Order: sequence, then structure tokens, then C-alpha cells
Amino acid sequence: VTTYLLCSAAGTCYFHTQVGCTAPAAAALHRQGRDPLGTFLRGLKAAGKETFITYRMNDVHNPTDTDAWNTPRLRREHPDYVVGAAEIAAGKGEWMSYCLDYGRSEVRQYVLDLIAEQIDLYGDTIDGFQLDWMRFPRHLSGTPEQVWDQRGVLVDFLRQVRAVLDRGGRRILLGVRVPTSPAGCRRLGFDLAAWGSESLVDLVVACPFLTTEW
Repeated sequence: VTTYLLCSAAGTCYFHTQVGCTAPAAAALHRQGRDPLGTFLRGLKAAGKETFITYRMNDVHNPTDTDAWNTPRLRREHPDYVVGAAEIAAGKGEWMSYCLDYGRSEVRQYVLDLIAEQIDLYGDTIDGFQLDWMRFPRHLSGTPEQVWDQRGVLVDFLRQVRAVLDRGGRRILLGVRVPTSPAGCRRLGFDLAAWGSESLVDLVVACPFLTTEW
């Protein structure tokens, strides 16, 4: 193993956050003055590994659980900031109906602030940061064509993330986890040609959501 990607959050965070909500087990350790994510990252780096944080852009595991341990703060406070608000209101909501809608500026700013928080905490340790767009793969509302028409929103968001990673004066690589085909990327509003032409990303990880797609 030469490169290690460590997941920093689901709906709630495994790092000490002032922006979102900290996962309960991590919060208990933080109250003891411990930082398990930071300890793990520094240990990997000390062992000579190329070290990345990978961040889930939309985790919606068990979105209707009553204990809400995995509910992002923004969705808890604004349940209408999701891609499938109409589906949920009609009683037809599925897990991915609860994905935060990046078409809303409030959602983009919330996630950007969470990324900035991680760079402030660990930017001196990590080599790269991956945006895991496949957990879970629904980020814009509307029909497939309406999603594609909003692709510029995500291009601009990538520009902002790139600026956050660059502001510390050292190069932090930016990776993206995306579908395995151009058609799949189009369905999610990912304009890889634009991302590449502006050199916004350093690496692309093409992979399925759950099952294999050759």
C-alpha cells in the first residue's frame, strides 16, 4: 500500500467541527482531548504513505431514523434543502431523495465550510483531498436535462474547493470520485471536460456506486 484515503465524515463528522455535527463516538473522544482522525492521518504520513482525506459529498444512510445520528446539521435545520423534497412530501421518498441539493447556495457554502475546516485542521499533514461524489450520487434536483443544465454550479464549486486547498501555500492534490462512464457523469451534472480544461482536479477515480460496472 502506497496511498491511503481516510474517510472524514458520513452525514456527521469524525473530526471536531464547528460547522456541522460531530458523530457521537468521535465527540466523546474529542471531549477527552483526543483526535482519532488526526492521529490516524499523522500516523499514516509518518509511515511514509501518501495520505488523503476522502469526504462524502452526500451521505444519506438511514435518513428517516428517529435517532438521527447521521443527519447533517443543515438538513436537520432545513429539511427542504434536499433534491427530492416533492418526492418526500408525496410519500414517495427514497434514501437519495434526502441528498442535499447543491443547486442551493446554502448547501454549497455549508460543504465548502466543512472542507475548509478540515484543511485548517489537517492541511499540513495530508497530500490530497478527495470529493466522493458517489456517496451518494444525487446532488442536483430535477430531470436529467435539468441536472445537466445546472452543471456550471458544480464547476464553480470545484473552483472554490481548489482555492481553499491552495490558500495554505502548499500543493494539496484534489481528487474526485465519479461514475464509470461519460453518460453517468452527465446524469449527475459532472462536466469533466470543464473540470479538466481548467485543471481543477489532479486525479479522477471512476467507480460504481455499489455494484460493478465494467
